[in-house]
Amino acid sequence: MKKSEITLKKSIIINPLIAFYFFVSFIEMIAEYNKDSYFISYTKPLTIPILILIYGFSVKSKNRSYIISLLLVWVASILLVSDKSYLIIIGSAFYLLSQLIIISLVLMRIKNPGISPILIGSLPFVFLYLFIGFYFYEKIELSLLLLIIQGVFMTFFSGLCFTNYLRKVNTTSSYLLVCSILFTLSQVLILTNGLGSKNAKLQVLTTVFFIGGQFIFYLYLISHDKKLKRYKVNN
Repeated sequence: MKKSEITLKKSIIINPLIAFYFFVSFIEMIAEYNKDSYFISYTKPLTIPILILIYGFSVKSKNRSYIISLLLVWVASILLVSDKSYLIIIGSAFYLLSQLIIISLVLMRIKNPGISPILIGSLPFVFLYLFIGFYFYEKIELSLLLLIIQGVFMTFFSGLCFTNYLRKVNTTSSYLLVCSILFTLSQVLILTNGLGSKNAKLQVLTTVFFIGGQFIFYLYLISHDKKLKRYKVNN
């Protein structure tokens, strides 16, 4: 596909879809702030399918693992709307599976910096999960094991992204670092806010982190694939 054709495709299809993605997300945030379950039920299930369309139109060769991760997180987002603790736990488990796929995608794309740098880079995130575990213990007692499992994988993932950023500062590594932070924050808020008395402002903040993290990871994949193609052409 010629460069002019790609630019035309982006302006006609992809850019409007991106605008629609954030428009639906904005409506969802307003609905969550007002605790409007009617609009939430319509907007929350829409964002991830829109992102799948954006990705589908953005690349010629699609990564099936990434699409599966989006489908898993889509199921999770629907389950997490519920006020029932067991559905929130199941939704969080689907969310964790999605994150495991994302971690595998990242591991295939970056150079392993070694265990010591990853452990050092993970320390801020370890302290965050320890704080959440102790402070909100009574609220998350039923899902403490899930929080521990999430904490192990997400601190590893965040430490890996942080170390990768320090090794090579560029747009791609910046995308990866930012999305890892947003993923971690959204995951923490999903459990702490979901299993307690839901706070509307925290719910909106969770959506901001979730929507932003998912979109920035999409940007990371696109940026990485473009760099890989340029490298193959030059060699």
